[in-house]
Amino acid sequence: MATTAVVGVISLVLFVIHVVAIATPGWMVVGKEGIGSAYIGLFQVCFGSKCVSYVNYIFADKEGNVNVSFSYIAFVGLHIVGAIILFANGVNSLRHFRSFPDGQARSIATKAAIMLSVASGCILAGVVWFYLDMKTDLDLIESSLSQELKFGYSFYLAVVTGASSLVVAITMCVVASQMAPPPVITTFITPPCPQTVVVHSTTTHQAGSTYPMTSPVGFAQNDPAYGYDQ
Repeated sequence: MATTAVVGVISLVLFVIHVVAIATPGWMVVGKEGIGSAYIGLFQVCFGSKCVSYVNYIFADKEGNVNVSFSYIAFVGLHIVGAIILFANGVNSLRHFRSFPDGQARSIATKAAIMLSVASGCILAGVVWFYLDMKTDLDLIESSLSQELKFGYSFYLAVVTGASSLVVAITMCVVASQMAPPPVITTFITPPCPQTVVVHSTTTHQAGSTYPMTSPVGFAQNDPAYGYDQ
């Protein structure tokens, strides 16, 4: 199905864009006096050409102990899960690059729309969570850097990826609704018919039989001719 294949290509392109957003340290740009701009990413904080670990820079205390917050794990995890779903949807959609019956095509398109919706939800939730987390830690960042904070290119790449995934998901829902639904298969169970057994019985009477079939005294064995003495 050509439509699903196109969605697969779009999903893989969005996956690459989001991987770039996750890997680069341009989520937030901060100006620091005497050094210039500092770039904060999900995993690194860079001052010019020198980069340090985000976890060590934000969460390490003076003794070197690192206590990573749940909030950081949550928004990073959401972005990673969103990227994985985009990749899975892209590969799965490209597998269906052939004609299918209308009912099956609708099912495939609906599944692609659901996966894109979930990916979009994870990515956009991760973007919002990152914003709220940075806003919460604003005092810490400002005290070590400066008062000037703005979002960088990596942040906007993630926003574009999440929004684009949502648009494609809605489009696929509309396309799927225009397709014929799968046929309804009704199963009729016929009760078993009773079996009729026909028995053919043949009785042959031989002429001149000495054993009487009837007797005035009732049963044949009671006939005096056969030794019965009343």
